[in-house]
Amino acid sequence: NPPNFNLKEDLTNYQTPVAIVNTSASDSSQMMEDLLIDISDDTKSTQSVAPSDNLLEDETLFNRSQDISDLEQKVLQYDAMLKQNRSETDDLHRTIAIKDAELTAERNHRLQIEEQLRHQLNNQQSIEEIHALDNKTNSNEKFNKLLDTYNQLREEHIVVLRREGETKKQLENLNQQYTQLQEDYNKKENEFNQNYQKFNNEIMQLRQTND
Repeated sequence: NPPNFNLKEDLTNYQTPVAIVNTSASDSSQMMEDLLIDISDDTKSTQSVAPSDNLLEDETLFNRSQDISDLEQKVLQYDAMLKQNRSETDDLHRTIAIKDAELTAERNHRLQIEEQLRHQLNNQQSIEEIHALDNKTNSNEKFNKLLDTYNQLREEHIVVLRREGETKKQLENLNQQYTQLQEDYNKKENEFNQNYQKFNNEIMQLRQTND
């Protein structure tokens, strides 16, 4: 029976009706769990993608920087080799110049001795003529002195000729070495220029890619 609100007892005991939806506790927990799982999965996937891209980009930049450093190091190595070869060529060129000067000095010395020998021969002929005319002691002494001088000059002339031949042979060997070294230098210089241009182009391309 509906309550009679005119009666105090019915008014006091009246309870307002409440609508009740039958939902089990397990279903509610499952919904909350699914919601939490979905949110956490999205967060994890977002976080996992971004760092991976950053690491890949950093690794690429590092590799390019390393390539640039390696190419620059190769350029420095080729430049050092070229400078060393050039230094050896210059040293050998100076040695050749010294030997050439020695050869010139030996040749001049030889010519001087030959001139002295000719002079001594002329004197010897004159003394022999004098000796044939005058058989005095002074003439014999002068003749012997001139003869000794002549013999000394002849021996010195032989030594100078031998030394001149050795110097000439050394100079020929040095010239051959210099020619070979100069060819090696030109070859290395051409190789250096080609590699330098190649490395320089690669470095510029890598730097442009980094930029």
